[in-house]
Amino acid sequence: MEIRLIEDGEVEECAKMISKSVYSMSDFYPPKIIEASVSHFNADTIRKKINRHFYVVVENGKIIGCGGIDKKRDNADCGIVFCVFIDPEHQKKGVGRKLLQKLESDEVVAGCKKILVPSSISAVPFYRKCGYEHIDENLNFENTKFWLEKRIKK
Repeated sequence: MEIRLIEDGEVEECAKMISKSVYSMSDFYPPKIIEASVSHFNADTIRKKINRHFYVVVENGKIIGCGGIDKKRDNADCGIVFCVFIDPEHQKKGVGRKLLQKLESDEVVAGCKKILVPSSISAVPFYRKCGYEHIDENLNFENTKFWLEKRIKK
């Protein structure tokens, strides 16, 4: 398994893997929300994120995960994970944890005091296991996502 920056020729494959991952959440969200998420995380959206800090997880020549991180626009002390998706067949095998660790170590968030993550309801337990907590211990729910944060210890 390799985690590295996405390459231009991988955008379509990545978008298909994201769609597969989003459709696997149909037990948690109504069809309207699923379709909106698939629409949002399309190839064009990924292309806009490529030059920032967007990674893919590749195994046997196939993309099995992806994710991106950046600084929060209005707060230089805060990073934000803008997505983490793992192919449903590879979930619960440590892939997401390794990808999240890679994102958290990206130079764009060096010096940040905390990292925020917008989480689907199904991913909240994953992020909590990785050290993220609900902001101010509140269930911050906004636009079908829960917001969690991880304080970075210096």
